[in-house]
Order: sequence, then C-alpha cells, then structure tokens
Amino acid sequence: MKKLFNLVFAAAAILLAAQSAMALPKIDPALTGFLNNPNDSQKAIAVILVFKDKAQVNSRFSPLDRVGVQGAMMRNADVSQADTMTVLKGLQQKGAKFQVKKFWLINSIGLYANQSVIKRVINSNDILAVHANRTFHIIAPVEGQLTQPRGDLFTYGLSKLRLPEVWAKKKDLDGHGVKSGILDTGIDATHPDLTGRVVLFKDFVNKKPEPYDDHGHGSHVAGTISGGNASGTQIGIAPKVKLVIGKVFDKNGSGSMANIMDAMQWIADPDGNPSTNDAPTLVSNSWGGGGPSASVDPKDDPECRAVSGWVKLGILPVFAAGNSGPGAGSVGLPGGCPDALAVGATDDQDAIANFSSRGPATWKTGAIIKPNVSAPGVKVYSSMPGGKYGTMSGTSMATPHTSGLATLVYQMMPTASVDVVVKALQSGAIDLGTTGNDNVFGWGRIDALNTLKTIFTGVPR
Repeated sequence: MKKLFNLVFAAAAILLAAQSAMALPKIDPALTGFLNNPNDSQKAIAVILVFKDKAQVNSRFSPLDRVGVQGAMMRNADVSQADTMTVLKGLQQKGAKFQVKKFWLINSIGLYANQSVIKRVINSNDILAVHANRTFHIIAPVEGQLTQPRGDLFTYGLSKLRLPEVWAKKKDLDGHGVKSGILDTGIDATHPDLTGRVVLFKDFVNKKPEPYDDHGHGSHVAGTISGGNASGTQIGIAPKVKLVIGKVFDKNGSGSMANIMDAMQWIADPDGNPSTNDAPTLVSNSWGGGGPSASVDPKDDPECRAVSGWVKLGILPVFAAGNSGPGAGSVGLPGGCPDALAVGATDDQDAIANFSSRGPATWKTGAIIKPNVSAPGVKVYSSMPGGKYGTMSGTSMATPHTSGLATLVYQMMPTASVDVVVKALQSGAIDLGTTGNDNVFGWGRIDALNTLKTIFTGVPR
C-alpha cells in the first residue's frame, strides 16, 4: 500500500509540474478590455511579451566579460523566442501587418499589431507575461526655477559630499577615462558647462540626430554629473567624464515602455557589436513609474529584468527612489528592483526631504530595504538648456550626485564590479536616521572623502 501511495504521489507531482510548465502567460489587466472587445479587432496597439528563459546566463562569466555575458543573453533570447517568431513569420506570409522588436536584454519582444495577431501569439507556454505599453515619466521635480549664477565656488551638494577636500588631495580625480550613461529628456550639449561631454547620443522620441533637450530635466541631471564652472560655481562631480545620452522622454517628460526598453538595451551596447567596448560603466536614471507588487516576483518584472541585465553586463544601475514620500512603501520602479541602486533625497541640513520615497520594496519574494543611499536633492543648482541655470528639488537631483560619485570610483578602480562600487558608496555614506541601513536614508548620505578612503581600506558592507 505504501509503495502504491508513493507511486500515486509521484505521478501527481509529475502532473502538477507539467501543468506548471504549460502555464499560459499572465495578461496585463490593462489589456483585458482590448483583447475582449470585438470592436477593437482591427485596432493596433503595442504590447511587450516577456519570455521564460530557456538557456542559462550563469556565473561562469566574469561580471566584466561583457562579450561572453551578452552572447549568452542573446542566445537565451533566440532560443526562448524561436517558436513565437516562427508563428509571426507565418502570419506575415499570410498578409498580416505588424512590427516586431526583439529585446535580448530582458528576453522579450515588443509587438505592435492588431487584436487578432496579438491573440494568436500570446497563448503560448513560452511566454511568461504580456504587458501593456504603459507610460513612464521622469521623476518630476517638486519645485524648480531658473536662477542667476550664485557666486559660490561649489554647489552645496558638492560641498556636502566633501569634494573640495577630495580635490585638494587629488586634483586629477575628475572622471576622465570613464563613460557614464544618462536616460532622460536629452541634453543641451552646447551649454558652456556641458560642451564636449557627449560622445554618443540617440533620440528614441523624435529621432533627431544631434543632442538636444526640449524639457530641461536631462540637462540639469547632466550638469550635476559632469558640469564645469562656467558660471563661477562648480556644478559637476566628474567634469571630464564622457557621456552616453539616450533621449527617452518627450518635452512633457513622458515616454513609452517600449521605447525605454529599447533605450536600456541600446545603452548596454550602442553599436550593436558585443566585441566593442562602447557601453557606459554606469547609467543614471531619474525616472520611473508604478511600484513593486507583493504578488510579483521581481525576476518576472520587465523593468527589473532590464536592471538585472545591466548588472550582469557590469553596468551599475543608479535610479531615483521617487518623490512619493513620506509614506512607507512609496518607493517606485525601477528603483524598487533588487539590483537597482535607489537614491533618496536630503537637504542642506542632512534631513530627509519630505517628498523622498521610502521603503520597503515589497515583492512576492519578500521585502527589501530601499533606498540604498541618499544624496543632496533639495534646491540643487545646475545647468539648464540655452546656457541657463536653475534650481530643482527631487530624488531626480539626488540621483546624479550618486552617479557622479560612482564615476569617480570607477576612475579609481576601472575594473571594479558593480557590487564593489555599490559597497564603496554604501560604506562611505554618512549614517543618518536609524542606525544602519533603513527605509528612509538607506545606508546614509553619500560622502566622497569616506568613499575614497574605503577603496584603500576595504569595503565591509
């Protein structure tokens, strides 16, 4: 009897496993109305198909072996998406009209098609989830205004980070030899404080060839990372860094998920050739949308997949935590992803900004402490389009402070892994609020002098 019971139990387990393996994809609730409405049968929309991984991208590759890691990611996408691509090609041969974009970074397909084509391909057990092409936004500043040059030698943010003391000891610590990426509203590359910084630019909104910024947010962010002192005030942390800029948000600060996924993949390999080293070492992201879900595994979330893909390629993902504070659990995405370095905002007195989003980030897999660190983000003075200057407040302004300091760390340690750089930033932070890592300040407000000391004395965190 016991043997029979074991056989029955084993058979049931096999059946459950088979049913699990054959599970159909989760459909974004935002798509339900469209897919079930016969009046929309000829209407075309964009969706993101996220696939189950079929090939392993594992630790046998070094974090710095971008060629090997990217090759494995591309093979995984090809294998996982093969059957769906065959179906799409068959539909195309029968006259169906649609547009397809493959994303190896997150193992997904962007599909712009009518209802019948979408319904034909989504009922596949190869697909993990089907997402609507939702809209993301820059983390809009809670306040901002144009201002005249101040006359201070350094912005208060740079002084808070003790960069003047660092430069008194090491004058050539200026970001030279490092490439940093920014996904934002673009950049005014002719601004006196930003001239000569941009080495690569791609416009995912209006498809213009030359750098520009029709909003202002991106130029302000870029100034804190890389600006000079044309106004008499040093605004940037790494004035000799080279910038790789992706314009993914329009003049209103909005951008589509499909364009953002495209930009996140592009910035990981700008020329499309894995063997050339043209990707930035880090990417600064002052944008987001939505938040973590207790019913979702972050490994299945497209934004988190993209963030983790960057980390696998050795690219540090720096993200604004959001301006939805002060409530607990208000951190947004992608900052709330486990692999994102999320940044909260502090003021000139080292108090947390009321608007700064708090953790935890609660997922199906558990809650994680967010933000990871904090940085100056209240009334930050930086560059604006047209050779102008302005102050803005938000975690959008705290994020480039962190990206700029990370750039200096990479200058000191060009071959450092993402984990080593994150630990250096966290270990060097000034602990504020509750002792240790917390859901308000993270490990604390970043500090350049302490961080550079940890490079030589070890990074215990």
